[in-house]
Amino acid sequence: KESIEAIQSSIIFVALDSGLPELIAPNCTTKPVEHKFDFLNFCFQRCFTGTKMDCNAGNRWFDKAVQVFISEDGTVSGLMEHSAMDGTPYVILGHPSQSDECMRILTRTADDVPNVQNLQSVQRLKWNFTPSIRQAIQKAGEFLDWKRDRLKFHYGEISGLDKVARRRRKINTDSFAQLAIQLAYYRIHGRTTASHESCSTAQFKLGRTETIRSASIQSDAFVKAALDPTTSVERKVSLMKAALDFQVKTAHQARDGQGFDRHLFGLRMIALELGLPEPELFKDETFLESKRFRVYTSQIPGFKGVMLGVAPFHSIKDGYSVLYAMSGNDCHYVLSSFNDCPETDCVRFASALDQSLHDLTSLVSLLPVSAKL
Repeated sequence: KESIEAIQSSIIFVALDSGLPELIAPNCTTKPVEHKFDFLNFCFQRCFTGTKMDCNAGNRWFDKAVQVFISEDGTVSGLMEHSAMDGTPYVILGHPSQSDECMRILTRTADDVPNVQNLQSVQRLKWNFTPSIRQAIQKAGEFLDWKRDRLKFHYGEISGLDKVARRRRKINTDSFAQLAIQLAYYRIHGRTTASHESCSTAQFKLGRTETIRSASIQSDAFVKAALDPTTSVERKVSLMKAALDFQVKTAHQARDGQGFDRHLFGLRMIALELGLPEPELFKDETFLESKRFRVYTSQIPGFKGVMLGVAPFHSIKDGYSVLYAMSGNDCHYVLSSFNDCPETDCVRFASALDQSLHDLTSLVSLLPVSAKL
């Protein structure tokens, strides 16, 4: 009990992991690009699950808000539990500037180290494992192995997206990326689906997040036209601009507290807390379908040098997760999907996303240049 309380009351959980298994050499980052990506994808798997029960899986404490894993092969990763805080603090924690500070501390000489005699010494936590607890641990390990085999990550990066062309035409970069994601999904599945983009409402007291719904009537019209060879280029450009403008409007509304997802969630929780019957709205099939976010997305500012990934919504097995950052002419992203769904494959989605980003770049270049103020 005391050991559990020590972990539960801690601010941060730090685990020292063993190195990479033999299937991936520690120096594979010096090999061709595809091997570097294999290394990064494996690092995501190891971070999320510890690879397997007899490796690092026992080093994961999933209900802690912040976990940091330091591996003996030199990689550093971490997990964040979202209910305690939003993603921005964790991005700051993982920023290269923080890594530089860690290296500065680690390379100090003995004369620079402060006096630590008054600090409490490190203590080994004691555990009493009964047969039933050991059996529960074994079952948890088997479940985690299943989770590991089910989840697939893919890191990618693409260049040549012409930031100058977007800037000269006053195209919002995030809207550009979101429309490319919509086009990528339609390119594979031939339909539009509910899509979620996280938006901070930190400008309000106790504000957390709101949902930007990236799929719209305007985006649906564009993606259909974009892949229709009978639609003129002029028409495609016009529909693209309308979809981009509407995405900006929707994002501003969500940021300013004018979204509806959190408000409806609040109403549902009020009914639950007051013991009232659940309003019929929340049982309506149209409403339920609107909440099946098969595409979960988030822009990660300062992504370069900090690679973040997240699983799709666990209750939507045919879903994707797309975390991305636009940096100059480049786009860096981490995709995920579930292996046990034959309809989804994040590697295939990455190929469609690359093509869609290039397609939008070409269409943006056909827009008139905005006049300078």
